[in-house]
Amino acid sequence: VAAVCLLAFFLGLTTAIATVQPVRVKVLELIFSIEQEYTEIRLRDNTKVPPNVPPEWKGEYYLTTVPEGLSIAELNNSENIYTVEYKDEVHNKSLLFVEANMEYIIRVDTEGVSTDSTRIHGNLALITLKDNATTIAWSEGNKYFTLRYSGSKAEAIVMAEGVTRIR
Repeated sequence: VAAVCLLAFFLGLTTAIATVQPVRVKVLELIFSIEQEYTEIRLRDNTKVPPNVPPEWKGEYYLTTVPEGLSIAELNNSENIYTVEYKDEVHNKSLLFVEANMEYIIRVDTEGVSTDSTRIHGNLALITLKDNATTIAWSEGNKYFTLRYSGSKAEAIVMAEGVTRIR
């Protein structure tokens, strides 16, 4: 009976860790090691940082997917906004990712564009299409993001869905 109560407590704890925003940064895995005399229960840190995060990036989120051929052209870290721009001069492609705090205001060009909406990580997102570029704007917690990509709308959505918290 005590073992069942203990198991229910730890399963409840892992649920709380997965749903509380500030703790969601860490991905913890509950490990059970059952021996004849006892059962060992522990948590293991299973957090993975995307391998393409530049060491100088100070934001809390970053892209997990960047199209092949693009390389960093510019990276800026400010108090309320973090930006990284990728370019491929050969194929005339670019990708701009912006992470901003709620104190910062971003303007997205919506003159003469077609607009759409979708959900990124379950949050409502605005999509604009202009001059063969897709811009997606969405929020998560007290941060909001824009991603502008000079490729297909589908590719831009995949990249936006791939943005993950790294800190």
